[in-house]
Amino acid sequence: MEILLTEEQIQQRVSEMAAAISQTYADKEVHLVGLLDNAFIFVADLVRRLTCPVSCSLVYVDIRDVIENGHERRLISHYPSLDVHGQDILLVDCVLHTGVTQEHLIEQFRVKGAASIRTATLIDKSSERRVPLEPEFVGFKVDGPMMVGYGMGAGRRYRNLPYVARMAPKAAEG
Repeated sequence: MEILLTEEQIQQRVSEMAAAISQTYADKEVHLVGLLDNAFIFVADLVRRLTCPVSCSLVYVDIRDVIENGHERRLISHYPSLDVHGQDILLVDCVLHTGVTQEHLIEQFRVKGAASIRTATLIDKSSERRVPLEPEFVGFKVDGPMMVGYGMGAGRRYRNLPYVARMAPKAAEG
């Protein structure tokens, strides 16, 4: 494993992001929605540093490719379902890859009447983006192969690492 972001770098940047988010939402309550599994440590660290009023939910996103009437399509669902009507939403993920999942959730929250929707990500892998989505709050821009640590895992392993590391391809398979 090659360490890409040290624990100190991550904690410093999370503090800076929390300050910017707190300033943005200084006069209103933000409803932070964290995406499981990868974002759980990032969400915990971020929410503890926010100085603005905050409520917090965690959602699990299920993505499935299905064939209907001979056509393949992707189904994206999340649970639990959230009542976001009139709320200022901050959608938080640890890594923003293609943006397809976040774009889907943003549209769902819009349909449900969210007052505003912003996004935050610790790691922005913009070279993998498939939709025109730019997060408002970004920790680091890092591209390249699979990363682990700080909540991100290979299978169920490595999520406990306090840093972010790049996996060697063979190690990621095992």
